[in-house]
Amino acid sequence: MYKIHLSLCLILWTGTLVYAQDPFFTHFNGAESHYNPAMTGIKGSRSLGIKYKSQWGTASIVPFQTGLLTYEESLPCMPFDYGLAFAHSQEGDGRLQTSDLGIKVAGGPGMTLGRGLLNLRLGLNAQFSQKAVNYSKFVFSDQLDPKYGTVDASGAPNPTSFVPPNEGRSRVFFTPAVGFLFNYISNTKGYRPLGIQLGAALHNAYSLGRPFNGNVYSLLGLEVDIPERYNAFARLDWIALNDRKAYFLSLSPTAFYQRQGELSYWETGLRLGFSRLISAGIFYHNNTAMGTGANTKWMSFNLDIGEVLPDYRGRLDVGTSFSWNQSGLKNFAGPIFELTLTYHWAKSVFCRGSGEGYRYPDKKQPGLPCPNMSFSNDRKRMYENIWYKTLNFRGK
Repeated sequence: MYKIHLSLCLILWTGTLVYAQDPFFTHFNGAESHYNPAMTGIKGSRSLGIKYKSQWGTASIVPFQTGLLTYEESLPCMPFDYGLAFAHSQEGDGRLQTSDLGIKVAGGPGMTLGRGLLNLRLGLNAQFSQKAVNYSKFVFSDQLDPKYGTVDASGAPNPTSFVPPNEGRSRVFFTPAVGFLFNYISNTKGYRPLGIQLGAALHNAYSLGRPFNGNVYSLLGLEVDIPERYNAFARLDWIALNDRKAYFLSLSPTAFYQRQGELSYWETGLRLGFSRLISAGIFYHNNTAMGTGANTKWMSFNLDIGEVLPDYRGRLDVGTSFSWNQSGLKNFAGPIFELTLTYHWAKSVFCRGSGEGYRYPDKKQPGLPCPNMSFSNDRKRMYENIWYKTLNFRGK
């Protein structure tokens, strides 16, 4: 019975402007370009990432599941970076499903600011989406028999006269996003620099128009426009302790806010990192339906480990997150679990010369050779240095 009630509520929400909301992940970390396309290619590598979230599951309810597959490449020899992403979300055993496919680009000018460096990045995501409902998993009123229930006297299932519009699928609708990022590092030559990232993004920003697709997403053909979704975040990265030869410790407080229609969400927390090997963080989350006063609060703990492979062949990062409810669905829904796997290649595909793709910067090759392009300056383009590792700490 809980499955039926919960599924019906979700389907009703897909046709209601007030409470409709796109699927989203618990953490901004590990899905940065999914929330803000200006973060596309910010890692300083060519990478393939998988992110999975399971939530709201109990002993009697199949959990909601959301998956994200991303491919991104940093291109310091070009004026922009690019990425591809596919996301799929489904309610429990597949009654309601949402699929997204997008192409992302991001880039912008870099400039010196005192002893620091400033990058202003603009990102675009040309994304198309579709929703679908498996109506075969539902029981309609004309299928109910007062004596035998959903079957007839011989035990055969009762038919229904309901015919799903478009075989249970919405039209493919355009859900583009535009994002902005302010990225600053205080001292490029110091051992304890301070990094500041401020960003904002707008999703479902434009419609191609009806009747072809537009941003109409109703499954019943009710011509309901999908509401715009916007978010903002702030993150600091501070090297609190740097031994220079052995290790460094970093602190990274983060705040993230998102709103769509009358639903708002925000998270805030702190991450502690040890070199580039391991980091742990604790976060507080709040989800609120505006105007009703109802909200759900939860805490989460996440752990990330990563390692640069021998001879800089690549890097593998693994992240996990576990959440527990503090209110709202505390006594009904199970915990939220997320898993992130990302592999980074140390070579670029498009920044290449006569041989194989050039390596990204590392200790052996501090610069990435690039074509001479007047509108691209790789020395002022900032990327996250995932390739740095302290060799003395490794005992070498």
